[in-house]
Amino acid sequence: MSTSKVAAAVSTSKRKVGAKKSSSSLSASLAPPTYPRVPHTMSHHGDTREDPYYYFRDKKDTRIKKWLSAETDFSKTALNALCHSTHDALQASPHLFPPNLSPDSLDSLSDTMFKEMKSRWRETDMSLPSKDRSFWYFARTLEGQEHASYCRVPYIPGQTDRLLQDYAALLLADPNAELPKVVGEQVMLDVNVLQEEFSKPYVEVGDFDVSHDERFLVVSLDLSDGQEIFTLFVLSLDETNRDPGAQAPSSSSATSKTKQSLREVAQQAKDQRNRRNRGGDPTEAEAASVAPPHPPHTHTILRQIDMFPASSEVMWLPDDKGFLYFAMDDTQRPHRVVFHDLTKPADSEDADVILFQEDDPQFSCSTLCYTDDEQYVTFCVASKLQEECWVMPVADASRLHDYLSTSQWRFPLSLDSSEEVEDESNECEDAQRNASSSSVRVDPYKSTFPLFRVLKKREVHLEYDTTHVTFPAKKSPSDTNNESDNNNKSGAWLILSNRPGCRNFTLDFCLDGHHHGAATSPSQSTTTTTDESDELVPMSTWHSLISYDDEVKLDHVSATAHFVVIGCRYQGCPTSYVIPMYVLAATAAAIATGSQSARSLQDRTFAIPSSELLLLAHERGDDDNNGGIASTTTNEEEELHFQHALAQRTDDWRSVLSIELSSNADDYDCSQLRLYVHHPIFPARVYLLDYLDERRTKNDTQNHHEDDSSAAAEEVLGHFAPPTLLRVDPTGGDSGAKKKRGASSALTIYDPSRYTVRRLWVQATTPCPIAADDTTLNHTPSVVQIPMTVVYRTDMFQEGVNACLITGYGSYGDCTDPEFTTERLSILDRGVVYAVAQIRGGGEMGRLWRDSGRMQHRMTSIQDFIDCSQYLVDHKFCAPDRLCSLGGSAGGTIVASAMLLAPSGLYKAVLPLVPFVDCLTTMLDPSIPLTTAEWEEWGNPLEDAAAYHTIKAYSPMDLLAAAEQQQQQQRGGGLRSVSGQVVVANVPRFVFVESGYGDPRVPHWEPMALVARLRDLVAAKREPTSKTYTPVVLHKCNLQAGHGGASGRYEQLRELADEYAFVVAAAYHP
Repeated sequence: MSTSKVAAAVSTSKRKVGAKKSSSSLSASLAPPTYPRVPHTMSHHGDTREDPYYYFRDKKDTRIKKWLSAETDFSKTALNALCHSTHDALQASPHLFPPNLSPDSLDSLSDTMFKEMKSRWRETDMSLPSKDRSFWYFARTLEGQEHASYCRVPYIPGQTDRLLQDYAALLLADPNAELPKVVGEQVMLDVNVLQEEFSKPYVEVGDFDVSHDERFLVVSLDLSDGQEIFTLFVLSLDETNRDPGAQAPSSSSATSKTKQSLREVAQQAKDQRNRRNRGGDPTEAEAASVAPPHPPHTHTILRQIDMFPASSEVMWLPDDKGFLYFAMDDTQRPHRVVFHDLTKPADSEDADVILFQEDDPQFSCSTLCYTDDEQYVTFCVASKLQEECWVMPVADASRLHDYLSTSQWRFPLSLDSSEEVEDESNECEDAQRNASSSSVRVDPYKSTFPLFRVLKKREVHLEYDTTHVTFPAKKSPSDTNNESDNNNKSGAWLILSNRPGCRNFTLDFCLDGHHHGAATSPSQSTTTTTDESDELVPMSTWHSLISYDDEVKLDHVSATAHFVVIGCRYQGCPTSYVIPMYVLAATAAAIATGSQSARSLQDRTFAIPSSELLLLAHERGDDDNNGGIASTTTNEEEELHFQHALAQRTDDWRSVLSIELSSNADDYDCSQLRLYVHHPIFPARVYLLDYLDERRTKNDTQNHHEDDSSAAAEEVLGHFAPPTLLRVDPTGGDSGAKKKRGASSALTIYDPSRYTVRRLWVQATTPCPIAADDTTLNHTPSVVQIPMTVVYRTDMFQEGVNACLITGYGSYGDCTDPEFTTERLSILDRGVVYAVAQIRGGGEMGRLWRDSGRMQHRMTSIQDFIDCSQYLVDHKFCAPDRLCSLGGSAGGTIVASAMLLAPSGLYKAVLPLVPFVDCLTTMLDPSIPLTTAEWEEWGNPLEDAAAYHTIKAYSPMDLLAAAEQQQQQQRGGGLRSVSGQVVVANVPRFVFVESGYGDPRVPHWEPMALVARLRDLVAAKREPTSKTYTPVVLHKCNLQAGHGGASGRYEQLRELADEYAFVVAAAYHP
């Protein structure tokens, strides 16, 4: 596309409204790169396709990076010109825009948005502390620093045991309060320093784990420019980067210098700073109470582990003589469980021992962890539709090192698992030939390390997750101490699965002693059979704990010594249920003996929903804690509005309210839960919920809810104290020690009453595609309603005038819940309506919802997105020519396909971010990361001709190829693709594509080729005498990042500012 055409696209409107030519118009000296077309033919199943840009995947071609750099430069200039053009148009014709939209709000739009979004952050911040063994752990961010530092403070009864409550009280009293360093605080990991130490522009923390003796840290770092290839490091924590005023946590002298609260220390720090600013010296009390600043940070790296390319997960074994991690194959599939022996030199071949290997290319290893009661080490091996868990008792894990040292056991590697393809030019073809071949593979049931046992073998369409719980000890009347506790303890496996008849998952259990025994000793383990006897907990030993409910999708289960938490979804929204452990233990025992049947989650004598616990905070609290809510919060008016909305509980308000519970996974004995509340127009709230051994008095709990009169339910609920508000956090609740952006927000001035949220149900044009004779279905709906949430600023809304941004994902069963973010205010306050379409393919409405948008039904997701988009226009939520769409990764498939398949002119602008758009070519190439694992999600076009043609019918690159071929025969109009749907040849007026050069999930060549073919189609369509606009297609590529974009929080915010600026400027451009 010529420079003059692009310049005309952003400057024509200025001539129309009589504006002067802006200095920000595109210079004639800057134009997007042009790409030569190189013929490349691909043939499968009797079908031949041409891809003139196939050579983009050659990273040895030095032109690629130069082109991508030029694209990014061009996109910056074009975006600035577009923003200025729209600003000038608003100044000239304000009556054409939404009410109260000021021209000043569009001035220097990207920079303005970046500054205002950053101003809503608490740039210097600290996450909610979490206790693990003898420390509090949390993350800190400092103003101006891109990355977080990960810290800890000794947990000292009577001194730092209330750090969490002190932290909450400090911020709730004053959202702008400083968060002082705590005496004894130690910086374990400072990613800003790591970035300097490694001289890397991109550093991402994958995972880290502290050794059981709390002296060492193992961390996985992505130093590969976002390629998600992790390097492992072991760091010493002994007295390193510790506040010089603190002692080791095990020492009796490890005390704080005062017993002041964090709030008092913060106030003294503030007074001291003010006095210093006035030229005065701190008082003696201030000098004694305020922790001194940290010394310059350094990391004591003891060793680097790079024997194998590693994925992110790491975990220490109990004796701290080594840790486990996952090694990856050539396609970045985690396929091995590896033990790294710290007693051997890091470069020794014997230091890394393979314990497990998965040779099926559709399966990957994941979820390396301990069970909740820390009695077993576990990991999972899963495909998209199958899963199995492997477990090892902690007692055996503790002697794993010693066993390996005294035995000759070594893993029998497969013949071809480590072979590399010598001829890189034929790598793709070789991979395709070998993908389905019967190469020699390891049988995991015969060859895995003998201390591991499979819990339940994989079966087609069987997915399950598990944890182990230990019930409270039973004491005999004569027992006066705790010595016999361990002998009286019993427990059970909890198994969440979609076993036959339970599509939306159910919860089963198996009591200890009722399964096939503990893992056998190494001398007894000669696993040679593959029948049920190989399984630790075969399905024949499972008992239903919860009666199956097809309306409730169970998502996860976790436990502490006091309760079990079940996360689920009901009517499209996440919620949770909590079961006291004593109730669960009694129920499980009764079911196992046949004296009781499974209970329903709706039975509140058994499980308490998270919504009831939130109501308890607002309805049943005493006067001392104001109903569980602190007397002052970050915004008193906002809090009152939230309480009023909660009391009203209107349909629209309730249907988008997410109330979830989380236990402390690091502390099984913890008697507290955190309750997270999310809503599209209210900042997230985090509550602390205490479990009481002795129930509260009857007066505190009776009639807490008008529809409940059950004394038994009151008995259960009586064990929970009214929740205490910990934090009001606009970034989504507890920022957590591993949250990527690592910044929260004070947001002291925010009025939620200025915004409106609507829960809409859009009738789909595509009925449920799952066959009615599917025996796993209880029913097949004939009319499908798609949930969609819409948010807008009330005083700026005018029917049929506003711009609108619709987003959607609809893939892998993942959920896109509409939650509040401060950044989104920057488009809402410019009159943009924000819509989240929860289309099929996602998991919002259960498993049937997911299955209706995957494999051969993928087109359903795209049509759902089009239906929701059309609904917004038809019902005047936006102007017909001001609708924009945004989708990332697999969501990029949705928005890119929709823009080509939707009625002409439906979308004014489209933002495919790291979009998966060359679907067919990628799914035909097993050498590309994720391809083989994705066959159960998209289909396997290598072996299945039907899958081949299905993918070709919606793959954006193939749709563009078909449109281009049609344009060679006729100009304008559309064509019919293989499946008969119409491909609209008109490209949206504005397209903004983002990509990462290091992206292993969606390689750079896919978005790069999308941009090239879109421009080719624009050039083929344009009439020589046409006076209409020429579509502007921009491509911004981060050459030092991967699928998730930049690693730094300010860099990420800059990316978001560009995206939002594009939406506003493109939508309102005349």
